[in-house]
Amino acid sequence: MEIFEDYSRHIEKLGALKLRYPDKEISIAVKPSRFGTEISKIHFIYYALQLCNTALTHNVFIWFDAEKINDRPLVLNSLLFLAQRRRKRNFGLALQSMHRSSFAILDRLIGCGIPARIVKGAYKDGDIKDARAIRDNFLLLYRQAKKGYT
Repeated sequence: MEIFEDYSRHIEKLGALKLRYPDKEISIAVKPSRFGTEISKIHFIYYALQLCNTALTHNVFIWFDAEKINDRPLVLNSLLFLAQRRRKRNFGLALQSMHRSSFAILDRLIGCGIPARIVKGAYKDGDIKDARAIRDNFLLLYRQAKKGYT
């Protein structure tokens, strides 16, 4: 799969940066829809695991950004599955504050020790449309995360 190879090359380049700047946090955001969520859960998990292994080799962190709301359950369940099987968790999930379901997802991530990145959300499929409400949700999610993570 070409996109997988592209991500792998990017991760290798980021790994070189990590070697050059060992005190810096190096991460990459990936779009799950680009490598398998439309095909099947197994397909996505396979490529997600391969990306995580490549990133682990290069000391790079992966943020999965399930940009399509319909992909979020599959991506979440896949990451929970991977978290149960990996001692070193070099991946997390970006949560959009324009989705009300982000609160429940954040609780599950906290419970499994999977990092969360809270973002405002740039997509149009959220169930919260008002800019002020999105900002308020962002702040509430941040507070929830601050309480839940050590």
